[in-house]
Amino acid sequence: ENSIGFHNPTEAMRVLGDSLGFATKGEALLRQALAQAGVNVPLKVDLEIAKYLDNRGEKKIKWDKNVEFKDPFGVQDRF
Repeated sequence: ENSIGFHNPTEAMRVLGDSLGFATKGEALLRQALAQAGVNVPLKVDLEIAKYLDNRGEKKIKWDKNVEFKDPFGVQDRF
């Protein structure tokens, strides 16, 4: 039993590094595609979720606080 951490920290770090690399490449490809389409994208994109919770889609769906779940580890507070 290993209840205090990963069973294979080296592999976990490799996978994390790969995911960061893929995310960065994905962002770069998206920015290139948007630039080719003539869309001006700012360097910093504000992703405050509260801005996008209400009036979503054609039906203008509202946010339901009952379906929200909090980050149990506080990771989002570090961003």
